[in-house]
Amino acid sequence: MDSDPSISLYIAGLIFSFLLSALFASVKIVFNSINQSTISTDDDLLRYYSSKVESILGNWVILNSTVAFGRTVANTLFAILSYSLCIKLFPQLPFYQSILYPLAFSIIMLQLFAYVLPRAIALRFYRNYFSVIYIGYKIFNWMFLPFASLFSLLQQWLLGLFKYDRKLAFLSDQDKARITEEGDKEALDDEEKEMIQSIFDLGDTTAEEIMVPRIDIIGLSDKATLPEVLAIIRDEGHSRFPVYVETIDSITGVLYAKDILSWLAENDPSTWHMQTLIKRAHFVPVGKPVNDLMREFKQKHLHMAVVVDEYGGTAGLVTMEDILEEIVGDIQDEYDEEELEIVQISENVYIADPHIDLQDLNDELGISLDTEDVEYTTLGGLIYHEYGDMPAEGCNFEYEGLRLTVLKMDNQRIEKVKVELMDTSGTDTQETF
Repeated sequence: MDSDPSISLYIAGLIFSFLLSALFASVKIVFNSINQSTISTDDDLLRYYSSKVESILGNWVILNSTVAFGRTVANTLFAILSYSLCIKLFPQLPFYQSILYPLAFSIIMLQLFAYVLPRAIALRFYRNYFSVIYIGYKIFNWMFLPFASLFSLLQQWLLGLFKYDRKLAFLSDQDKARITEEGDKEALDDEEKEMIQSIFDLGDTTAEEIMVPRIDIIGLSDKATLPEVLAIIRDEGHSRFPVYVETIDSITGVLYAKDILSWLAENDPSTWHMQTLIKRAHFVPVGKPVNDLMREFKQKHLHMAVVVDEYGGTAGLVTMEDILEEIVGDIQDEYDEEELEIVQISENVYIADPHIDLQDLNDELGISLDTEDVEYTTLGGLIYHEYGDMPAEGCNFEYEGLRLTVLKMDNQRIEKVKVELMDTSGTDTQETF
């Protein structure tokens, strides 16, 4: 019995399946811990790890399916090998004992030593184990991807069959009824439902869709004098300003108005040196999902990020307030002057802000401009893309049943647009110069 080479194979298989189970038990712990870590300025290693993890966590469905499938395979293999080794070593055992002993052994080993213990270690020493976990996951993700994808599709089909809404899973039946039912006195009104729907849609909304565009950014040159900085703060009323070198594409940091007040209380204005007050800027890509961005803001205690385009230039700025406004609508503070985005001046004639979102324009006017298969999201973007030339004051053109007239320009920036609803709804664009 001792010389039987199959016993060595069984033991090797047990060790392999045990380590595989421990690997998949630790994957999400390690990846989430890396992603949630606060990255210091000089921590290049953690920044490298974080860049690797971000793409994996971006496809959460595949990650979950791969981990679930991998653990199932590993645990099943471990249990089968335990039973096979048991009857190989102890062929005289009664049948129920040959089942009971391997089962008890598998439960203890897999639950305690291949699940609880690896997760506890991974939570504490995730940086040390990242390389092993990352390489192991990438290898088995490649091997299991067809099966994990099939598993995910089957899961979604079953959930759809039973009309299971994953987004409402955390709610009680009563709360679900309040969201979905109409007419009931306890049902949510349209505004409340819209707010909840906005929360659900955060994962499908990107930073580019809610950011303050580049042209509207109020920034400070790194060479600005103290009087110039104070004048901009007084005129604009913002609490944070990006600081740039030469152009807005070279943002180097963020200056807080409260830091200037604290500095003025303790220093002579003649010793002004902006660099001592600048905080590190946080950068995100244009395609960053808003729910991930909000989570990142909370974890890293941030309120503003610079949105970067595919060429590394500045595309815009996004703040925590922008995210909240995506949920609850426009937030006006005591210094904001509320301006309506669209005002009706006569029948079928409106004055619109070029920054109005196309979906909001559709809702206000009862029209159906395409918002899915286009490269722009605002009325101004539509004009720049569909006019066919650089717009100027007074230019107008017809588009999908609308006559659009540019009423006011500020250099190359559209300030005000007249929107006329026409009787026809043709889709061809006609220009008037």
